[in-house]
Amino acid sequence: MSNDIGRTLAAGSWNLITGDDFKWSYEWVPDGENVEPFPSGAALYFEVGEEYDDIYRFDIAGGVASIKIESEVADLIEAQTPFRLVFQLEDVSPTDESVIAFGRVKRLEPL
Repeated sequence: MSNDIGRTLAAGSWNLITGDDFKWSYEWVPDGENVEPFPSGAALYFEVGEEYDDIYRFDIAGGVASIKIESEVADLIEAQTPFRLVFQLEDVSPTDESVIAFGRVKRLEPL
């Protein structure tokens, strides 16, 4: 029997390229195989900064959540800034939030 309780997540990097718009999509695949529509009231967003006070929301359409952060904004996010990717169900009380990824920003410079 393990003494560990709760979920575990490995820390990762959020790779941002200087001068490049950040674009990314996330598919809802609850069974691990088939893309399905996100649940009603679902939200997906990045929380960024030491206090996680900057929020960047995804647009959700069907089973795909997409985000675009213009380079002028993305370039302001410094290397090693902490981030979390959060999935939230907003139409339940209290709301239900789950961190699905976390780590630090990695700045990449184009050649």
